[in-house]
Amino acid sequence: MGQADRNRDLVAIAIRGDGARVPVRLPAPVGVSILGRLELLGLGLIALLTGSRREPGGRRR
Repeated sequence: MGQADRNRDLVAIAIRGDGARVPVRLPAPVGVSILGRLELLGLGLIALLTGSRREPGGRRR
């Protein structure tokens, strides 16, 4: 069962400028260093803390 999951293609969903969602195939995963993972985690936290939210009226908060 675990082997079947490894043969699947990785796909991401990209959103174009006109709002259309397009599947994008990703290359096979490569090894990432611990420093690289920490950098991504830090950037994700910063984006989460400083990200803007849209209110129902369309104004940024």
